[in-house]
Amino acid sequence: MLRCPYALCILMLLAASLRAQSGGQDDTSDPAPASSERIQGLIMQLDHKQYKKRMNATARLIDIGAPAISPLTLAMQEGASLEMQTRGVMILKELALSEQVTTQDLAADALQRIAADGTGMVARRSAEVLDQLTRIRAARARKQFLALGGSIGAIDNMTQELGMIVDTTAWRGTKEDLALLRWDTQLRAVALMGPIVNDEWLVELAKLQNMQYVSVKRAKITNEGLKHLQTMQRLTKLDLFYCPIRDDGLKNLLPQATKMARLRLYGTDVTELGAATFGEQVNNVTVDYKRGAFLGVECPSTFPVCRISSVSPGQAADRAGVKPDDILIRFGTAPIGEFEDLRKAIANNLPGESVNIEVLRGYELAYYEFGFSQADDKLGLEAEQVPIGLRVTKVVEGGLAHRADVQVGDIVGNPGPVRFKSVAELEQFLRDRVESAREKGQKPLPQNFEGYRHAKSVKTKVVFGEWD
Repeated sequence: MLRCPYALCILMLLAASLRAQSGGQDDTSDPAPASSERIQGLIMQLDHKQYKKRMNATARLIDIGAPAISPLTLAMQEGASLEMQTRGVMILKELALSEQVTTQDLAADALQRIAADGTGMVARRSAEVLDQLTRIRAARARKQFLALGGSIGAIDNMTQELGMIVDTTAWRGTKEDLALLRWDTQLRAVALMGPIVNDEWLVELAKLQNMQYVSVKRAKITNEGLKHLQTMQRLTKLDLFYCPIRDDGLKNLLPQATKMARLRLYGTDVTELGAATFGEQVNNVTVDYKRGAFLGVECPSTFPVCRISSVSPGQAADRAGVKPDDILIRFGTAPIGEFEDLRKAIANNLPGESVNIEVLRGYELAYYEFGFSQADDKLGLEAEQVPIGLRVTKVVEGGLAHRADVQVGDIVGNPGPVRFKSVAELEQFLRDRVESAREKGQKPLPQNFEGYRHAKSVKTKVVFGEWD
């Protein structure tokens, strides 16, 4: 009997060779109906004393397929010989690699039961085979998925999280082919996009119990269709972009929604009030609501201003001539002091709408150090408020600002979240620091400020696009 770790591989090669033959010389090589008696007879021949009968029985049971799985599994668990068990595991592995999804599932389930409930070598070999199957089926499924027009890429452009993407404008498969995705053990995210995607696609999507992140974009799904996602127990993030979902449809995500970490609603028919109300029902879930407009810029939240670090090619900001390092200071009539201000302003717009924006460009960074030592100290400057600080209109010669190299036209930036409306408020801020230090018995330390010199104002109009 075969006892080495490679026994299953050797048996598979022999069985494949045997099936390739045109026929045999004993009674098991002739085709016969897959009756229960026929199947039982073949199972009994798995440990026949004649090698050829064992091999023919192995090949015939593989050819029979799904009907052989249950009686074979039962025989393997009822005191079968090691030879029968070894061949049984090999047969189940072959069937688990079948083109028939039902046969795959039945064979894999049988191996899992044997691995979990069995003892000794057959349980260990079943576990090894399951491990092999996972890798084989994952590679096969990914190859088939890509051949059907699927792709692998960033589902979330902000986090660059990778996943399987089904864009139905390029997809050559069917909704049932989504079953391929369940075998991929590396990627736990999927995006479905396109008007072909409807509630029937959500039925197939819900069968992918390994998925943790689902994105549905520009799809014709309904409120009722959301109910299918309730069964996705591992789902933690859900994006619904440009789908005709209404307020009353969000309740159909319950109770699974209470287990999620994030729900994004961009460009749906859900109202801001509806999103907020649902957020109160599932208070552990971050509900991110936007009407759907997309500008296409990134601004690090660590900056005290909305300084643009990158512009998405071809998107609204790029088309309007916005450039990296521009500081966005006005959106329509609303002042923009930091990126969060911009994010909130964009969220109230729809794709296709336009708005005038103002940016600062061509500036040089300047750094100032202001320190008051007395409560009646003054900076010695005049300025007007702008969204990111105070624009200097006059500097008193010999004053504190003059000694700090502040120049007319400079913009003295706000320090973090503090926003000054006037020079008087800035001076009061510095006096408060002096008073606080004295109360603690400490020496007042100067405050550092970032400024912008030679900044040019550029105004332009942007026409919003959609989130990808």
